[in-house]
Amino acid sequence: MQRSDESNIGMFNSTYYHLSTNQSKWATQTALKQSVNQFKTELTTLAEIARDAGRTIAGVTLSKEMMKRLTVDKAMALSGKLVAFASTMKYYELKEAMTFTKSNISRQGVAAICSICNSILAELNTYAGQLTDYDVTPAGIEAFSELISEYEKSASSPRNAAASRKALNLALKNKIREIKALLKEQIDTLMLPYKENDKVFYEEYRNNRIIIDPKTSFTQLSGIVTNVTTKEPVKNALVSVADTNYLTNTRKDGTFNLRIPQPGTVNVKVELFGYEAATFSGVEIKLGKNTELPITLKAV
Repeated sequence: MQRSDESNIGMFNSTYYHLSTNQSKWATQTALKQSVNQFKTELTTLAEIARDAGRTIAGVTLSKEMMKRLTVDKAMALSGKLVAFASTMKYYELKEAMTFTKSNISRQGVAAICSICNSILAELNTYAGQLTDYDVTPAGIEAFSELISEYEKSASSPRNAAASRKALNLALKNKIREIKALLKEQIDTLMLPYKENDKVFYEEYRNNRIIIDPKTSFTQLSGIVTNVTTKEPVKNALVSVADTNYLTNTRKDGTFNLRIPQPGTVNVKVELFGYEAATFSGVEIKLGKNTELPITLKAV
């Protein structure tokens, strides 16, 4: 895998994550919506090709995790609206059935997560006509249904064992070329009106479109872990990002550096036997940037 291909893949995932988490800004723009949906489909195909080729590319292997995060986040948001609706209407059984925690959903397997999401989807369809005051629209329900399907597909696509590695490598390069053309010829152009109408959204999109070399960039979390009482550094503490395989241990001086190729908001946990675990929610990881997180642990 050439370094340029890995860089492009990282950019694809960053750009799609930005668009996906800001769907409300473009959901009513038909042309842009069609292009983003095509972009999503092409990324899924790219991930399948990479898996078939036995790749362990940072951007592609994160596709499943990215889809999981998007699906769980959307499920939590929509179930929360159902809980609010049920509380207002005194539908106590519905409220109880739709009360989930993100941690409980996230630790489930693919089948269980999809089952929970489909139960939320069923209730959304049942009460769709009464949920407009809660910013739940038919288009939003349809998008959630599509997201569930895409997550299930990304997590369970079979490997094509009969295909040759050479053919798959060529297919991977061709798909990268097609996605670059889609972004340049369609989405970049359709995003131009936002340059005036929503400058922040547009600038964030452009920032995510920057191609950064994953082997030399500093898309990472770093910091130092110290004892809250003695102020001494804590070595061998485990620093991990929830729902991912990103983890590292602190050095003798308490410092750590943790590469996180996929930018976005993450939850960080720091733990070591003999200390109370520390958790940090909503830590923002920016593409090509080093995020510093000083941490203190309390001995037990």
